[in-house]
Parts: sequence; structure tokens; C-alpha cells
Amino acid sequence: MSEAPCLKLHDAVQYLKGVGPHGAQLLDKLGVRTLWELVTYFPREYEDRRTWPALSALKPDTVGYGLVRVVDVSHRQAGNRMGITKATVSDGKSTVRAVWFNQKYLKAQLKPGQDLWLKGRLNWNGHEDEWQWIISDTEWMSAANREVAVGCIVPVYALTAGLSQVRLRTWMRQAILMAVPQRVEPYPHTMLQEAHLMGLGQAIVDIHFPKQADAYHAARRRLVFDEFFYPQLAIGLRRYHVQTTMKSDPLMLSGELTRHYTARLPYTLTQAQQAVIRDVLADVQKTQAMNRLVQGDVGSGKTDVAAVALLAAVESGGKGAVMAPTEVLAHQHFLKFQTLLSPLGVKVVLVTGKQSVGQRQAALSELSKEDPLIVVGTHALIQEALVIRNLRLAVVDEQHRFGVLARTELRRKGANPHCLFMTATPIPRSLMLTAYGDLDKSIISEMPPGRVPPTTTSTVLDNENEIFRLCLDRLSEGRQVYIVFPLIEESEKIDLASAVAAFERLQASVFTGYKVGLLHGRMTTREKAEVLDRFKSNAAQVLVSTTVIEVGIDVPNATVMVIYHAERFGLAQLHQLRGRIGRGGGRSDCVLVCTSREDAKGARIKALVETTDGFKLAQIDLKLRGPGALNGLRQAGMPDYKLANLITDELLLLLAREMAGKVVASDPTLKQPTHKWIRSELARLNQRLGWGRLN
Repeated sequence: MSEAPCLKLHDAVQYLKGVGPHGAQLLDKLGVRTLWELVTYFPREYEDRRTWPALSALKPDTVGYGLVRVVDVSHRQAGNRMGITKATVSDGKSTVRAVWFNQKYLKAQLKPGQDLWLKGRLNWNGHEDEWQWIISDTEWMSAANREVAVGCIVPVYALTAGLSQVRLRTWMRQAILMAVPQRVEPYPHTMLQEAHLMGLGQAIVDIHFPKQADAYHAARRRLVFDEFFYPQLAIGLRRYHVQTTMKSDPLMLSGELTRHYTARLPYTLTQAQQAVIRDVLADVQKTQAMNRLVQGDVGSGKTDVAAVALLAAVESGGKGAVMAPTEVLAHQHFLKFQTLLSPLGVKVVLVTGKQSVGQRQAALSELSKEDPLIVVGTHALIQEALVIRNLRLAVVDEQHRFGVLARTELRRKGANPHCLFMTATPIPRSLMLTAYGDLDKSIISEMPPGRVPPTTTSTVLDNENEIFRLCLDRLSEGRQVYIVFPLIEESEKIDLASAVAAFERLQASVFTGYKVGLLHGRMTTREKAEVLDRFKSNAAQVLVSTTVIEVGIDVPNATVMVIYHAERFGLAQLHQLRGRIGRGGGRSDCVLVCTSREDAKGARIKALVETTDGFKLAQIDLKLRGPGALNGLRQAGMPDYKLANLITDELLLLLAREMAGKVVASDPTLKQPTHKWIRSELARLNQRLGWGRLN
């Protein structure tokens, strides 16, 4: 196939000189298919090869590098498996013995007179009585690649098998020369000046082949700004759209139901709860649809906030809906709201996918009427055939577990109902701005009085007897115990204890004087409800469970949580599980049982032991795993950052947010000529990431 003289930005990279179909297959494994994708495949690190030490300066047991010429070469086989290649190499002043192990291709390619860039460790070989340079990286020098390999700061890329740094650098050099002249600077000159940004073309050059450290830093700053700016612009435009077009009927409130509700509570709402409730009630009395996220740590009292919001809908003669991510949580919400609100004359209906035909039809009949009520359900609420007549307000609990489309479908059940999103997963500020920047936010920043945080310890499976002693001591005091496992049944592939096997063992040998319940996701809704009811009423004192109890279970009498194979769980998940205890005042204990002592010393386990502060844990989790892995926070439209770091680059994120806000304020349709290329780039990213479909 003939070579194109100059590729366009979105042409296939295989037509770049030297790439071809085979090279394109290798690049495809790196996610690179077009010319522009190649130049935006950034280095993972750099080597400063502007100067290098002489061979005579190599230090024992230390990695050294340098440009050398091959003097002589030898190969030998040591046994059936070990191939050894040796070469005397010289830098013109001194020589050293370079050694490669098990690299058969060198026998045909390594010749005297070749120039190489070598990197390796200098070791003493007592058997052969010589110093040997054990080579880990080899690059062949030629006239074509020398200018991008020595005498400069050299980019080092993540590779795939069959692709070398030398080849990729050579292709990158060509690609940059073709791509940069074609790439129009999208930002107006005034914006570049105000934000102190270098031009995009120069940033692309300097991120790959920086001549100085300050050139690299300026290039990275520009490119990280870009990674933050376009998502923030999409969020800002979406927020503008919600504020100007998503009108909703204001709820007309007397406050009578809320007063009756709070008067019946056996406790006083915290100042933080009252502040959030004021935010919510102010929102629902506007003609603009509420779009608010309530964030509160485990046990901070989000349910009371949701109840007040739902009562506002009922008081206005409409319906309120609560969507929960699991059958267990939906059922618990239904029972709790029924207990709290039925005495106020408020009807509460349950809709799940596993109801009987009769239950389902009865619920659907209630929802088709104009009468005010509260419906609690799972994804079943957003089925196309289900009608929720006169829906005025929707609450999405543990909202990060739902996809964007699920939340959108719930909103479509009414005429732009007011929406309240709730999460017990603390979200660091930088991630909040990125994932939820279009929502108004309220934080329940304090815990109810009298709440004593659980004491958390880590141990290993070998210490089971001590764990059981703690459990039996608490049971003898009339308390209850959770025991959590990551699997339902034994797996031949994963050597972990299962909930079913543990239930049978513990019931028969450890807790013989007590009733033991079993709960897992494969049980029917009715079976789950029966098990939970027995545990809540203390008819069962020990509950062996999988993570279906992670959210929504409230048994104040339970004071011990034992989590087996804790290293298998995410940090946020462990924090949620731990939140099931410590709800009744007094001491409670969470025991993280790890498979090995090494696991028990891991960063996540250590963090759980040291703090119960959900926001600190979220920050730690962000550092350990990145934004995409945080307990389901990966969402449609959540950008994959190539360079940006939400922790260390937060100030740059704030700058990008500020600049995006100015663009939206001055030109919310992006129709001004100065924003033509910003609009074009945003449209391209919208198509790829689906930002336009968020919330």
C-alpha cells in the first residue's frame, strides 16, 4: 500500500512511514489507531541522556548507562535453558564486559563496530574473575534514530511485546512533525494569557521531547489543563441547561407533616441534618427542578433528610419515589418508611423485580392513581411499562451505583420532578468537581450525638479462636454479631471460605448455643426479609452474610462485625460494612480477617484500622486506586486521564473550572467565533464519552 505524503490527524497510523499493518497492530494494543492518538500517547517517564558517565565511572552493584561501541562478541549455551551473550564494549577510553542472558536474537544482530545505548548493573563475577555489566536495556544507535536517543532528554513509553522504544520514538518524531502544523489552537489568545498556558502545538512537542525540565513542566501543565477543562465545560453547560430549561412545579408546603415526623423521632436532628433539610426545602419551592447531591458518612442520618423531602411531595398532593440499588436495601427502606410514615397517614408502596404477580399488580394500581403516596423500589421503578402518576420528587439512594441512564429514566417518570441524590461514599473535592460538578451539593458533616466509632483491628485466619472468643463474649452480654464473607459458595478456582460453608461450620461447632442466620444475594426477597426480620428481632443472634448487608441495615444491638478475607474488599466497601455496627452507643468492634500477615499490613487495611473518617478514607482510596475504581464511581462520561492527577493537580482543576465557568457565562451556546474550536473539540469528546447524557 502506498505511503501517504502527509497524514491527516484522524488517518490510520499504519500509513505513517515504517509502521505498516504489523506496526499498526502493535500500536492498536496500546489504544493507538490514528495519527492524533499517537501524538497524544504520552511518555511514562524520561531519561536524561544529555550527558552520561564514562565506563570507568560505573559503580559496583549500581545501575549505570552509556553510549558504547561493540569491540567483540561471543555466545555460549549454559545447560539446556541458559543462553549467554557477552561483548566487550568501549566508550573510546575504557572497556567493560557486557553480558545478556537468554536473548537469542542477539546472536544474529550483535556485531563488532555497532554503537549501542546500554543500561545495566555492574556485578563482580568471581567465577570468571571479572567485573560484568549485566544489561537490562539495549538500544541500537543509527544515524536515523541517534538524534532522539542521545544528547537529549529521552521519552520512555509503555510498550507492548514486539515494539521497542527506538521504533516508537522514531514514529513519534514523524507523527509530531505531521500533526502539530495541522492542530489549530482551540483557546483564544486572551484565555492563554489569563491562564498562563503555552500553545497546544508546542506542548505536544515538549511533552515528548523536552529540551529542559521547565519545558516539560509547562507542557504538562497545558495538557493537564486540557484534560480538566473540557469535562468542566461540559458540566458547566449541562448545569446551565438544567437551570434554564428544566422547570418543575414548586412544591407547596405547610410543614405540618414534617413537624409531625420530627416530633415522633426518638432523637433530635443534628445541626448538619437541619441545614441540609433547609437546602432541600428551599430547592423544592422553586420553579427550577432540584438537582442536589446529599453526601453523608455512614450513619449520619441521610434517611431523615430523604423522609422530609418525600413528605414535601406528599404534602403537595403528589408522589415521592425512592430508588435503591439492591432488593435488600429497597426492602429495608420500605419497612423503615412504612414504620415512620404510616402513623402520619402516608401510604408507602414497594416495587421490586422479584415480587409476586399479585403484589406487583396491587402496587401498579396504586401508582396509576393521582393520590399522594411514597413508592420505594429498585431498578424495577424505571421499567418502561411502569407508570408513576403525579411524580413530584425522586430520591436516588447510593446513587453512584446506578448508571446515568437509570437516573435519567427515573426523572422521565414525571414532568421534571425534583431530584435528590444521596451517597454514603465520601467523595474527595477534586473527584466531586469532576464527577458531580453539575449538582448542587450538601454535606451532613456531623454524626448523631452518642455515636461511638467502632474499634477496628486486623488479624489473620490463624487467630480464629481469639475472634470467636470476642464474638462469644458479646453474645453472652445479649449483643449480636455480623460475620461477612466475599463468596456465597465454595469455588474451586478461588480458595476463599464461603458464606454457606461458614454458616454450616459456625452453626454446628462455634455458636451452638445461639441461632445463626444466613443471608446472600441468591435468596428470594421474601427469604432475605425473613432472615433480616429474625436478626432485627434478636431471634437470630449471629448473621453470616455476603456484602448484601453493606448498606441500609440498621440493627443497633449488633456490636461485632467480622469480615473474612478483608483484603479482597475495596476500602469504601469495608467502611460501609463497618458502618453497620456502632449504632446503639457503647463499644463495638470490627475485625478485619486477612489471609496472610502481609495482607494484614496492606495500605487499605492499615487505613481502616487508623481512622473511621470516611473523607480521609476516600482521599486514601483515591491515591491508591484512582478515580475510576472508587466503589462504582466509574460512570459514563467520566474521563480517563492520561496525565492529570486528581490529588496533586487539584489547583489546576480549580483553574480549569474557573475558566470553563467564564466561557459558559459569556457564551453558553459556544456560538462566538473565538469559541469555534472549543466547540468542535467538545463535540468530539461528547461523541466519544457521552457527556451530553449525564444527569
